[in-house]
Amino acid sequence: MAFLDLFKSDTDWTRDEVTSLTSMMIAQSYFDNEQTDDERDLILTAITGFCPEANVEDIIKDSASLTPEYCIKCLVSMHTTKRKIVIAILMAIGMVDGDFDDDEQLMTYAVGKALNVKF
Repeated sequence: MAFLDLFKSDTDWTRDEVTSLTSMMIAQSYFDNEQTDDERDLILTAITGFCPEANVEDIIKDSASLTPEYCIKCLVSMHTTKRKIVIAILMAIGMVDGDFDDDEQLMTYAVGKALNVKF
């Protein structure tokens, strides 16, 4: 655990964090040119699990306007545990269709590196 993690929540997700994560999840789900029902279900489960009081449609709509740079900036400031969860979710979305292809692996690796998550 990093020293600065002492001042961050490792369980409570802000709406901004969930919106940034949603943007990344949607991008990951479309790397193979289509979003499967299983990928969609994982995304909806993550949104409702991390931010149960939020309107899912609003989170998805708001996530569409975020830049990748903004998302990374938001996610990198989270507790180490939550950053690891982000990578696990991106991996799950990549693998749920049975084919964790090169582009999905590359995105997961790049986001992990940007979030300083060790593999």
